[in-house]
Amino acid sequence: MSHTINLTKTAGGVAVFLSLIPWYSFGLLNTDSMPWPFLGYIFFLLSLNNPIKIPKNFMIFFGILVLGIFIALFVSKDLLDQNIFRSLYNYMGVVVFYVGFYNYLQKYGFPTSIFVVVNIIWLLFGVLELFFPEIASIFSSARNEWGRGVTSLAPEATFFGIYLFFSSWLIISGNNYKLDKGLRFLILLNIAGIFFLAKSAMLAIYFVLSAMIFFLYSYLKLRWSKKVMKQTIFVGAISFIGITVMFQTQQGSRFVELFEQIQRDAGIFTIFSIDGSLNHRLEHLVYSVHGSISNFLIPAGFDSFARLKDIFDPAYDYFFFSAIPSNKIMSWNGDWLYQLGIFGVIFLSYLYYVSSDGTRLRRAELLLLCILLFSAIPLAFPLVSMLLALFTHQFKERL
Repeated sequence: MSHTINLTKTAGGVAVFLSLIPWYSFGLLNTDSMPWPFLGYIFFLLSLNNPIKIPKNFMIFFGILVLGIFIALFVSKDLLDQNIFRSLYNYMGVVVFYVGFYNYLQKYGFPTSIFVVVNIIWLLFGVLELFFPEIASIFSSARNEWGRGVTSLAPEATFFGIYLFFSSWLIISGNNYKLDKGLRFLILLNIAGIFFLAKSAMLAIYFVLSAMIFFLYSYLKLRWSKKVMKQTIFVGAISFIGITVMFQTQQGSRFVELFEQIQRDAGIFTIFSIDGSLNHRLEHLVYSVHGSISNFLIPAGFDSFARLKDIFDPAYDYFFFSAIPSNKIMSWNGDWLYQLGIFGVIFLSYLYYVSSDGTRLRRAELLLLCILLFSAIPLAFPLVSMLLALFTHQFKERL
């Protein structure tokens, strides 16, 4: 009995697989961002027999994005600056990841099995790195220090945590919040992996923000249903057990030291003044937003962000101490706001609009996503675009 290989479905599956290991170099390149997910989705879109599907009015807003890019290029002084090429790839990557995964979902539905397999691979390599730290350098340009978490298939521990967070979110939302026991167990493993493997302080802030949005969504209208109460008790119990075990087993780690510092100084903002990594990330968030407002949302171009440090440091009393001036903006939203100005705002607003079905749950998810994207999530990280594509697909399915 012969089986015919579906080239389009295979290409789509490979594209999804590659997008879930966005930092894996295959031993060919020595950069943080890899082009394989971009090339995978391009090949998948070219292999489609039917016309590429896009949300209504997408081409209009894509045209606005392209116009913004041309204006940003025009105001840039050094057209050979390497950040220009990186930014052009990143913006086109957001579009290709979004359109590519949207078309995959329209044709084949959510690929739970691919997500689960790749997620398990990430966790296995994270555990393996605990015992054989040198293995990390085989898969990515990783760096690791004592007291910090493992990197698995990412270049740094925080990105490992970001992958686990967004992979969990996609799996949960892709299955319409109806998870079987296996998927629930995998999500619990991801949470454990974030705290005990990645040990990322930034991801701890993600969880705080997620908890705040969850409680606002659950209790804002005072819907005290049994389901909500059970979920609250379950989340509270898991959090209490996890934090207790973490403090007992991770003494001396950077992760625990930061939390102990917060307790001593009675303020979460304190960690931004003592931790160089968080200080660096906060600087890029603040300066990109402040810079975009100072420019009245006029595109600032691709080679001017590094100069903001000398301009803004006195205004912030030299609070930001660890960053080396760079045109690479470590904030997903900040990148759009500063470099593309109003054109970036319009395009992102459109993506959020077509991703919202008007339900309280989706609005809560988009609010959380919008807040998190001000943090140091790389613009080339495919899972953000894939999450928005999933929301858009689910909205269109309900129409």
